[in-house]
Order: sequence, then C-alpha cells, then structure tokens
Amino acid sequence: MLPLWPLASIAKTRSWLADNLLGGTIRNLNAGLRLRPGSEPQFGLTFDFEEARVRALRDMAPIEGGRGYLAIADNTMTLALDAGAVMAPDGGALELAGSTMRIADTRVPRPDTRFDLEISGDVSSALTLIAAEPLHLLDQFPFDPATVATGTVDLEVQLDLILRRGLTPRDVDFRIGGRLEDIRSDTLVAGRRLSADTLAIDASATRLEIGGVARLDSALVDASWSRALGPGASPASQVAGTATLTPEALAGFGVVLPDGMVRGQGYGDFTLDLVPGRAAELTVRSDLAGIGLSIPALGWELPGSETGMLLAEVTLGETPSVPRLEITGAGLDLNGSVVLDGTRLSQLSVDHFAI
Repeated sequence: MLPLWPLASIAKTRSWLADNLLGGTIRNLNAGLRLRPGSEPQFGLTFDFEEARVRALRDMAPIEGGRGYLAIADNTMTLALDAGAVMAPDGGALELAGSTMRIADTRVPRPDTRFDLEISGDVSSALTLIAAEPLHLLDQFPFDPATVATGTVDLEVQLDLILRRGLTPRDVDFRIGGRLEDIRSDTLVAGRRLSADTLAIDASATRLEIGGVARLDSALVDASWSRALGPGASPASQVAGTATLTPEALAGFGVVLPDGMVRGQGYGDFTLDLVPGRAAELTVRSDLAGIGLSIPALGWELPGSETGMLLAEVTLGETPSVPRLEITGAGLDLNGSVVLDGTRLSQLSVDHFAI
C-alpha cells in the first residue's frame, strides 16, 4: 500500500504508518483523494488488517496478532483493535481487544493523540507495562510493579498526549479505571496479608486509589488504599475503611485485650497510615454495637445490645504497641496504653480509670 501512497499526501501520517505498521495482511482497502480549486485536498482511507504487528508508541513493544481496522477521514486517523496482544516487560502477554488510537489532526507535526486502551491480563504485566518506557505512569509508585501483587486485571486506560519523541510523565495525561481480581499481596501493607476477590482501581495524574471488600490478615474490611501522585507528591499512602471487629480481628490489628474481655462481633472505622521507612500507624474507632465487653474482677460488663466507644492507636511493625487505648460505656471510662510481647498482651498501663 505505502509504495502507492503519494509522498506529498498527509506525509506525517504516511511516515507514521511506514514506521509503525510493521507487518500483517491488509484487506478491503478503500482510498480516495478529492481536489477542489481553492480548498485543501481531502484524503480518505480505510482498510482492515489481520495478523498485524503495530507499534503504537516508540519504545513500547509492538502489538502482535493485531486484527482491526484503520480509517482516515476529515484529517483524523483512527486505529481500532478487535484482537491483539502486547508483551509486557515482565514477559506476560496483555490482551488489547477493544482498544483504539485517535490522531486528532493528521496534517500537523506532533499531533494531539488519544489512546483508549482495554487491557486484560496479569496484574504484574499490566503494572510493568504502564510503568515502563515511554509512559512512566508509576514513577512515584512506592512498590515494585512486578511483585506488589498477584491476580488479574481488566483495565480501561485513557491516555492523552502529543505524539512525539522523548515523552516524559508530565507529557501524558492519563486516567485508569477497572477491576483487579483474585488479588493477593504481602507488600501493600508490610507484614500483613491482603486478599480480595475483586477490587476497583481509579488513577489519574494526581491520585491513585484501589478499594473494595478484602481481608487484611483475618479481618474482613471494606476499604480503599490511596496516595497522591504528581510532582512533589508525598510518598505516604493511607488505607481507610470499615472493618468487621471480633476478638480475633482486634488482635490481628494489634488491639490485644485481656482474655475474655471481648466477645461478639461489631464494626469499626479505621485508618492505616503508611510512610516509607516508618512503622505503620493504625487508628481504630468503634461504637461497640454488637460487641460485648466485660471485666469480671470488677463486676463490669457492657452487653452487646448496648453501645460505647473504643479508640485505639496502634503502631505496627516488628515491635507493635498500643500507645493510646480508650474504652467507655456502661459507666466505665478507661484511658491507657498497651505493651505487647509479639501478639500477646504484656502490660496494660492505665492513665485514667473510673467506674
């Protein structure tokens, strides 16, 4: 096809196709050129392709086994994929069926270009692809994209950029949405096992958020992990949400109370602040509805049918501690702290106690 394409007709588009349509079979080709005195030439082209190798961006691996169509009309070029896959830097294949590329104006150099990508495959493959050349979308991601989690993804990625050499992260405006499935990670929350059937992801140039129903060790949580992105953004991140509270779940969070003091099941709000190089800081708050508390030695009890207040601030890490613990309800008012020996209560220090 290209040998028949006049060099002077939308030369930039011809050059792009020559450089990036690397092979394949073209079918159903239709082309037209309309010339009118005093008007710009109007060029149109459509064709289907199959078993194609197409390089969408310089420095990115080409799409293999591509099947779809290309259309040029009204000085706009659209390339659409019905099938095709790209090899990610970690060696995994990512399916791209349903993806499109649109060059807004074929007449100008460095045209505005939009990619609407439908990406499915392994989590590590998807993350390493968008983290690598030329996109660098995860330069501020505090984890290794290849090892942060296992599972699969179905992502919708929108990229707006100027099609030119030497792209930097600041040149790419992006939006990522979609689902992560069958997720397992021992990295997102250091020292804790995170697992989920389905999580939602939402990312832009300024913020990354992943959330849904998951298990953090033995605790069932409905939460979101988020962090800021962009120039000057803090590397800190936070997990925030609601957790199902049982004696076992509280102990898993580091809120270890004397044996027999807690029973039943309730709910609490929590935040987990994660700062690289520092122990994670957890705050748990609950109205204790559904949770029974008792101190038999004092004859005190809060039935599960009543409410009160639990506030715990927990420092996680190799030597967890509870520097702040507050419990109120049924006439009890207790403020203090807890020293842990591993996951067992070592010492309860009381600053204020009234009953």
